[in-house]
Amino acid sequence: MATRFHRLARESTDFAHWKLPVAAVLAVCFFFAASIVLVLGALVVVAIDGSPGGVDDFLDATARFDLLDPGIFAFAMVSIIVMVPSVWSATAIVWRRHARYLLSVEGRLRWGWLARCALIAVGALGVAIGGAVAMEASTGPLTYEFTGRSALMIVLVLLLVPLQSAAEEYAFRGFGLQLIGSWVRSPVLPLLVTTLVFAAGHIYEFWGLVDVAVFGLTAGWLTIRTGGLEAAIAVHVVNNVLLFVLGAVGLVDPTGEQGDLGPVDVLPTVVAMAVIVALVEWQARRVGLVTERAPQPPRPVPPVGPATPPRPPVTGPPAGPPMSWPPQAAPPPRHPVVPVPPNAPDYPGQLTPGWPRPGERGSGDERVRRW
Repeated sequence: MATRFHRLARESTDFAHWKLPVAAVLAVCFFFAASIVLVLGALVVVAIDGSPGGVDDFLDATARFDLLDPGIFAFAMVSIIVMVPSVWSATAIVWRRHARYLLSVEGRLRWGWLARCALIAVGALGVAIGGAVAMEASTGPLTYEFTGRSALMIVLVLLLVPLQSAAEEYAFRGFGLQLIGSWVRSPVLPLLVTTLVFAAGHIYEFWGLVDVAVFGLTAGWLTIRTGGLEAAIAVHVVNNVLLFVLGAVGLVDPTGEQGDLGPVDVLPTVVAMAVIVALVEWQARRVGLVTERAPQPPRPVPPVGPATPPRPPVTGPPAGPPMSWPPQAAPPPRHPVVPVPPNAPDYPGQLTPGWPRPGERGSGDERVRRW
């Protein structure tokens, strides 16, 4: 039977239940180690800069998580990007053959399908985010600014946000769905768990978390339905790039720190996600996208007991003639038995009494008789 994305690990020939949990523990250890290295490196850079209050200002901005500050933004994006090498290296150490199947059912990233989904996301999210900005403009004049700092932020967004979005999808939708899907058959529990963990990683107020959860649920559904991360990565990249570029010029707040959000503010995300799901489903059927992996060969059945070594071949003289029943009399000997004379010596070379000794002369009949 063909295998859907969240069951790729479970339906593999060399699957074992301990592999992905052990890989998850290793990935967390690698991620924390990389995060410590990043923090120490950032502190060293700030200390070398020598600006007064540099370290204190950096720690204060990090605590406030000011994503509109170029330095904090770059640090935050890189700290998320390191999730990719952490998850990949952990999976490769434990189960190298399966690491590439965290991308799709074909074991690779399908770039053509990724570009098609990106076009869909640009159309749907562009209309949704543009509509939200237009609704805000209807209540009052829009305020925006474009400075050198805004230009630097836009460059950082274009360079780092695609990698940051792909890293989150690789960790949550790629590894997370298959980790939970290796224990349960239904996709419902993997979708719910990965969505809750994904939303909990964002520091937003309640309705901001609801908005993130709607997005995470959509990304997980697209991953399972299309058999890969391409659609989720495309939607995630387009969404974050649009929000951070508009935030760089002051049109929106990408940090989600506004406290006046309500259910109405989540409505554009819900509509956009529904439109994206419908369009992606249509395009997947149109291009004949491979959404499931072909059945794998059956697992080898282990032996019940210790294997018995083969017996060595029997070597030796050829077997005699078969026995007959009733037993037959022994055949007569080939040579007749000659009776021994009564006066014959006990062994060859012994002299018969009264015969000449060795060395004595005599006639031919009187010589030493040897048997």
